[in-house]
Amino acid sequence: MCTAGQSLVQLGSSWGNGFLRVRLFSKSIAAASLGFVVSASLCDAAKSGVSLEKTEIPVSAKTVSYTDEKARLLDFVHLARFLDVNKICQQKIADGSAKAYHYQALALSWLYPNQALTAKAVRICRQGLKQYPADSDLAATLAVAYLRNQQWQPALKQSLRVLEAEPRNVPALAVRALCMRRAGREEPGSLLLQRAIAANPGNEEMNMLIVFFARKRNLAEEAYAAFDRWNQLNPRSAVSFAMRGEFEYDDSRQDDALRNFQKAVALNPEYITALYKMGKLYWNRQNWSAACSALLRYQKLGGHNATGIVRLTDSLIRTKQYKEAVRIGLIAIEKFKDKDVRTEEALGLPGFSVLRESSLLVESQVKLAIAYFHTGEIAKASALVKTVLSQHPDNVPALDLSQKMAFKQGNYSHAVAILSQLIVIDRDVQMWYQWRAEAYKKLGDLGKAQNDLAIVDALNKTGRLPETTMSSR
Repeated sequence: MCTAGQSLVQLGSSWGNGFLRVRLFSKSIAAASLGFVVSASLCDAAKSGVSLEKTEIPVSAKTVSYTDEKARLLDFVHLARFLDVNKICQQKIADGSAKAYHYQALALSWLYPNQALTAKAVRICRQGLKQYPADSDLAATLAVAYLRNQQWQPALKQSLRVLEAEPRNVPALAVRALCMRRAGREEPGSLLLQRAIAANPGNEEMNMLIVFFARKRNLAEEAYAAFDRWNQLNPRSAVSFAMRGEFEYDDSRQDDALRNFQKAVALNPEYITALYKMGKLYWNRQNWSAACSALLRYQKLGGHNATGIVRLTDSLIRTKQYKEAVRIGLIAIEKFKDKDVRTEEALGLPGFSVLRESSLLVESQVKLAIAYFHTGEIAKASALVKTVLSQHPDNVPALDLSQKMAFKQGNYSHAVAILSQLIVIDRDVQMWYQWRAEAYKKLGDLGKAQNDLAIVDALNKTGRLPETTMSSR
């Protein structure tokens, strides 16, 4: 039984007291979390219907008392609570804090790869360094942000500047090593990276960069080793679990990917990227109920990826939640009314290709029509189907819904015409012959009904059309 614990945020010392280094963070959290109680957010996750079976929930997905505000901010970065980080940092920047620039840039660098965001991380670091040129952590994060933004030469130059002043700075060593490897200097770059790993195996910025580099080059073993080091140091890092899930998804390890997205959501039930990916995986597996749960939470949190919303509508239809499918379907249609509809894999932020009059628009129209059909709003369903077929006369889902509406309205001649069109598109679909036979019976044409039933029988027995039908192709 879950019990809501004390307030998640219990602030200790003020912002101005000594800076807590990234590599010391896990020890601080371990010391701060001796009196764990289960957070109410995990209770909510369990009630939501998102399956967490056979998934080891990190012990540290519990309420934590923070030693100071810097520890809270770094934990928020790890938990992917980026909006909270941004809000706090904006205030602290106004109060005159170099570390606020550092954390805000760090959060942006760890977001789902999006150049609009990593470019913003670069700008924030540069702004901060104008005011605080001696801050080595901010200088190193600028090198990290440059590399994440794939600005390799500026990244190398910035890492060298940092290393002149601080030769053992681990993030800067990692940036320099990866830039060397990209330039073809694999052996010296790898040796330098091993030096960085030996100096601080769990440094999050270094491991994040290794994952980024390995993902670009399909170096799975290297990426998984970095994830292992990262998670061993900080099992509260929802970001690392989500990133690992992304890598495993691309590596065709979908079971592992799902488990890691679940862990990320267990740590942060509002982790919008992980919810979207989890819903997508459930949808791919035809686990419609779990897909509904994850994607509904994603949508309620403001997620508006076009594919995600259409998949949510589809999942709601398949679980017979037709009224809710209409509501979500209308949201999907509304998205496509804009001239600049975009799809974004994570947060709906700019930077991805425009979708105008796309297949997703057609799919969303058909899904909404299906939902209307099941709620008895036949006129609305019919209007949407006509719109789709006027531009895409061979759209199979729209034609299939059209013949069902014709049956429901008793217009059997129209049903025969639509089913005949579907059979021309694909002659091997048994149910279309069966439905057409039913329509012929309703019209009193028993001879044609018997012909279609003979085809159904042949398809059942042999999986092939009768020879007479084959010759008429």
